[in-house]
Amino acid sequence: MNILIAIPTSGHCHPSFAYDNLPSIISYTQKNSNHNVFIAYQQGVRTDRNRNEMLQTAIKKGDIDYIMWLDDDMLYPHDIIIRYLENDPEIIGCLYFKRAEPFSPIGYMSGKNPTKPYNAIEPQSIPSDKDVIEVDALG
Repeated sequence: MNILIAIPTSGHCHPSFAYDNLPSIISYTQKNSNHNVFIAYQQGVRTDRNRNEMLQTAIKKGDIDYIMWLDDDMLYPHDIIIRYLENDPEIIGCLYFKRAEPFSPIGYMSGKNPTKPYNAIEPQSIPSDKDVIEVDALG
């Protein structure tokens, strides 16, 4: 299986991600699976454009089975790829939190209020035996 780690970047990659976290993810995946891991990054101020550029490159390449989107200003578990693939995902994402108070989760479920159609996930409501839950929106 071919997995592309795609990293949209403004050009200010956090050293802990670049020199420790990303190599740890790649090393762990390659030692504990038969997956091939590739890296792509696109630099620019527009994250949406960066993502689209990398996606077009992956589509043209044609032999990528999964894309793991990682932001270069976050840190991830070293086993993130293998753990995600255990759930046989079509699309999967991470729950993360706003960087400023009140540090709300950036994961949402549909609600009934038409002026605010999504409600933030309450992390304490996620069953402790669940690594993966279905949500309506992320990011």
